Amino acid sequence: MLDSYLIPVVILAAVPVGLVGVLPLLFATGTAINVQSLLGVIFMIGIVVSNTVLMVDFARDSEARKSLVRPRRFARQPGFGPGPW
Repeated sequence: MLDSYLIPVVILAAVPVGLVGVLPLLFATGTAINVQSLLGVIFMIGIVVSNTVLMVDFARDSEARKSLVRPRRFARQPGFGPGPW
């Protein structure tokens, strides 16, 4: 899966995006930075990396089959995500 240097960069670039959501929320709620909150941050990083790997794999699989329209159609199916579409 890691055939090029772009894929690891994309996966690693997703981690700061997740931290942008977590750290301000910790400070906004007044939560102390302790072992429990850091463990939650570590879990969040694992989930973000896992989801990014799945999305990259799905995009590469769709590209290999030359069906780049399929991911957009898949994302618009009812029940996929929080939107009422």
